[in-house]
This record gives sequence, structure tokens and C-alpha cells, in this order.
Amino acid sequence: MQDPEARTSTSPGDPAPWVRQLRALAVLMGGAVIFVLGTPGLDFAGFGEYRTESQRAQAHAQLGPVWGPVAVGLMDLNRALRRPLYDAVADVQPAFRIRQSWHLYRNGPGEVRRVQILVDGREVYLTGSAEADWNEAVFRYRRVRPPMETTAKEHKATNTWGMVRWIVTEARGDWPEAEEIVVRSLSGPWPGRELDEKHRWEARAPEWTVRRR
Repeated sequence: MQDPEARTSTSPGDPAPWVRQLRALAVLMGGAVIFVLGTPGLDFAGFGEYRTESQRAQAHAQLGPVWGPVAVGLMDLNRALRRPLYDAVADVQPAFRIRQSWHLYRNGPGEVRRVQILVDGREVYLTGSAEADWNEAVFRYRRVRPPMETTAKEHKATNTWGMVRWIVTEARGDWPEAEEIVVRSLSGPWPGRELDEKHRWEARAPEWTVRRR
């Protein structure tokens, strides 16, 4: 009878020890490559970030005596170590479909755009507003959202003029006594607490001809 203490944990179907070690090393290297390619927080860092003395001084002033040196050190490490490694292995991303985008949402959009609709000076619609939500369900419909987005961005687009004319027609139906209908494109820096007028379209009774101001 075989001594139980003499038994090993391996079986005839187990791979050789060197195979297991090689597999573990390959997994470790693969994880390291993926981390280098998509290091969180460094994907969107410019190669020249905190490189000059003025930039370093500004980082210390803005981030303080503790986090300022940390940020500068990370950027130096990114230039000296991570970026050369990234350039060396970046070409493998398309083949294995492992491109990382950790900075996809970063700090939000740089600019906020909204459409505002006024009937005789009263706000009846504002993009994202819970109070001024006239025709909100229609404006959020998947086939209407694109021209509404165009209205917020482009004053010369064909979709914009068609969208504004449709808004005027619908508003006249809901407010038949109205004398003036205004559609405004508002924009401002994120998060959109202060917005300025970018474009304006007006239509007045009795002609109701849409004009851009």
C-alpha cells in the first residue's frame, strides 16, 4: 500500500510545473501591458503636462504642497517610463481589441448646449428642465433628438430651420393667442449654471415668418 504522505498533488493530466509557471508569467505580463496601455488618469495627460518650471510652479500653487509634487512626479514618471513602454506595445491593441479608454467620461463635456422656447416672453421649454417641459416627450423622441441637437449647435443647418418652423407651428396651436415665439440656443461651460445666448430665432404675428436675430 502506498504511503499517503508520499502522494503528491499532481495527477497524470496536470501540466508540468514549468508550464504552470510560464502561464502565470504570461498572465502577469498581459495584465501589466494592459495597465500600461490604459493607466487610469494618465490616458488624457499631455506629454508636456507639468514639464516647464512655470507649469510646475502653477501645479504647486493650485494643488498645494502635498498633491502638487505628487502630480508633477506622476507626469515625470509618465514621460520617462510609461510613455516609452506605451509606444513600444501600443500596436498590439487592434489585434487583440484591448484598447483602453479610461478617460472616456473624464470631467464631463466642456460645453453645455440647450434649447429654450419662449412664448410671449414666458419660458415654456428648456432642455433638461423639470418645470419648462412643454413637448418634452416629443423632443426626446429618437427621431427628433438629432435636429434638436443641431438647433442647439448650428444656426445655418437645414434641420435647424425645419425644427424651428415646426416648433413655431406647434406652439401656435397650443397658444393661439400668442403674439411672439422665440427659440434660443444657449451655451456655456460645464456644468451649465450660466448660459449665454448663441443663436435666436423669432416669429411674430400676424406673418409668423421665422427670422434669425
